[in-house]
Amino acid sequence: MLKHIIIISIFSYSLKSFAIGKEVCEGFYVTHNDDTVKCSFHVPLILIGGISGERGLDLRSLNWSIELNDSIKGKNKLRPGDVKSFNFFYNGKAQVFLAKPIFLDFEGGFISDEDSVFLKTIVEGPLSLYEYQTSSGSKDFGYIVNTSYCLQWKTEKPYGVPNAAKKFREAMIWYLSACPELTKKIESEQYTKSDMEVIVNEYNDNCVKK
Repeated sequence: MLKHIIIISIFSYSLKSFAIGKEVCEGFYVTHNDDTVKCSFHVPLILIGGISGERGLDLRSLNWSIELNDSIKGKNKLRPGDVKSFNFFYNGKAQVFLAKPIFLDFEGGFISDEDSVFLKTIVEGPLSLYEYQTSSGSKDFGYIVNTSYCLQWKTEKPYGVPNAAKKFREAMIWYLSACPELTKKIESEQYTKSDMEVIVNEYNDNCVKK
């Protein structure tokens, strides 16, 4: 049985990034009344790994808000309390963000459990995986981006866990104890924090009662 919901801060993924403007992407958002509204999003982008790095989504900005144009309000901005979710296409792939209340308490900052952030969906299933980012730095000198992952079992609420490697292993072994074959791979470090998507997919494929 899955014991808890956890959020894992992965500071080994920290990279210097630079904001490079916005790109218009078509998509839609879902209101609290479950209405779907088509719109054009102005998606913030960054160069990951410095000036010569790859273009990518600026999640540290998208976690808090996104600008858009729609047929109802024209140009405006969505925040996590405004909608249930938003979707857009970027580089030919659907990008899905859900507004969720979470409790975080780590070096990247603090969010009370009455607030919400937009979490990017990585895996959707009985056990879901979401991505979240924090950053430090400045627009002129670049941002150090810290990647975190959020695990959610069905409709339960996400909470925070320690991010140190040893405590990560201990927490995952406990929370995923219903799947001993999987936890053995975590204990032996065959799977580490960088394998979160693999871990979640394996849990859903092999450890959830059909």
